[in-house]
Amino acid sequence: MDTMVRNNELSRLALTTECCEKQLTMLTTMSDSLQMTPAAAAAKTEILQGFSKLLETGQGSDLTITCKSKTFKAHSAIIASRSPFFAAACWSGFKQEAETHCIDLPDDDPTAVWTMLRYLYASDYTIEPRTDFLSTLDQCPLDANNRRRTSSLHLVCNASMYGMGEKYGIDGLKGIAAEKFAATLRQPEWHDEWTRQGSDVCVGALATAVKCVYDSTPESDRGLREQVLAYAEVYLGRLLVLEDFKVLLEEVPKFAYQLLVGEAEGRREVGMRAKKRGTASRERTLYELLGEDE
Repeated sequence: MDTMVRNNELSRLALTTECCEKQLTMLTTMSDSLQMTPAAAAAKTEILQGFSKLLETGQGSDLTITCKSKTFKAHSAIIASRSPFFAAACWSGFKQEAETHCIDLPDDDPTAVWTMLRYLYASDYTIEPRTDFLSTLDQCPLDANNRRRTSSLHLVCNASMYGMGEKYGIDGLKGIAAEKFAATLRQPEWHDEWTRQGSDVCVGALATAVKCVYDSTPESDRGLREQVLAYAEVYLGRLLVLEDFKVLLEEVPKFAYQLLVGEAEGRREVGMRAKKRGTASRERTLYELLGEDE
């Protein structure tokens, strides 16, 4: 009887895996189309919503992912098709994980793992409020309408998601995280708060995000490094008087060095342009004195 039950279970899991693979193939075909029709877009949305429901309910799962005290039910056909790390863990390279159908991620944050899984199933992610995180940025009671603190949370979490994409080989996650990170930097509620009032929350979030970027990506990956360097270069004068930023420069010397190099190059370019303008002006005066055209 036990053998029959087990065989039925394996057949059900095999069928679930086959269905997921077929739907993933359909999604790829839709994405490759230069012009997605409304019907195709609706079908894609329907499939992604179905995948998200599978993650939320755990129905038909054949894989368990553990992270500290959290346990997530997942589907190998979905996550292995999106990440070379999970493909190896589920199907080939990791013998223990392939046999036990359990993957442990002890070094990651459970919320980051859950957010990454949501991306793998839905090709996008949203950031849920983290009261414990916000309390470390600001000791004031959590205010759901405080957009400044929410933006600070998003900045750090998007940097974290970029790092997760790098770690597990998920290029699409890196791309979306980079876009969301840039959008947060441009948000008036977050930007105006610290530039006008020197908000410790916002500058603290920026410092945390920079640390995350430099800790979780190789030097060759310029996706978020260029963003934080460009932003810091624009507002360097204001940032240098803030304590959190001074500490950041001490704790992330590579960031400090690249910021210094960028500032020096910027000043050299300004000097060269001024020199060219001065040379052109002197040449023009000479032409005028000689009564000649340029």
